[in-house]
Amino acid sequence: MLASASKVGKTWLLLDLALSVASGSPFLHWNTTKGKVLFINFEIQRAFIKDRLAVLMKRRQIQNVDNLDFWNLRGKTADFEALVANIIREVEDRHYSLIILDPIYKAMVGRSENMASGVGVLCHQIERLAERSGAAVVYSHHFTKGDPKKKAVMDRLSVSVPRSTTG
Repeated sequence: MLASASKVGKTWLLLDLALSVASGSPFLHWNTTKGKVLFINFEIQRAFIKDRLAVLMKRRQIQNVDNLDFWNLRGKTADFEALVANIIREVEDRHYSLIILDPIYKAMVGRSENMASGVGVLCHQIERLAERSGAAVVYSHHFTKGDPKKKAVMDRLSVSVPRSTTG
């Protein structure tokens, strides 16, 4: 999970990660192993995501992105369980190394990210996707509104986090 405040560049960073794995080039200062990547974009308009990708490719001098597939699902609403079932069907035998979901809150249609039951279902579906596809699954999430300095690290995520009742 990549989590931060809104508008700080999560999608840019995830696009950079996707390019790094797809090309086998370093991500930040870590080496990567070249592999197939599926980037599922729930938020940014197709033209803008293409522009961002072109900027990163030029800056990083990456010519070939044959290993990078995009699904642009902005404006498409679906039950996340049904979406995961469809993703699993579509990626079977495609041998993806990495699947990126950006941003995850868009996949929570009809569920509250502040309710443990909604978050539990979401986490189960992400785990199911990772298990069935064999890929690492990375997703972005946003912090709650307000001053994060006044919150504990665990309270910064816009999500229900189970608390220990044993103290």
